[in-house]
Amino acid sequence: TTWLLDNQRRLVVPDWIRAINCFRDGSGIGYMPLNLAKPFIQSGSLISKTLENPKNASPCCLAWNQEKISPALEWVLDYLGDTDKLHSEWLA
Repeated sequence: TTWLLDNQRRLVVPDWIRAINCFRDGSGIGYMPLNLAKPFIQSGSLISKTLENPKNASPCCLAWNQEKISPALEWVLDYLGDTDKLHSEWLA
């Protein structure tokens, strides 16, 4: 619901694959992380638009229990990278 406009209808989907399919099929418009959108923009199946009144960046917080790091969580943390990589590749 981040940046949802008053009285705006929304379509909720369970994951980014379905969201991308909705965008590509013309079933909706919306925001998505650039790292996910970029290949579709480059192929021409999605269009990137600049907002007349851009929204402020929303805060992001990652937290986990250091004492219970599973192999899956370890992989996610490695994939996201350190603070610099996280900001430059995921949050920019």
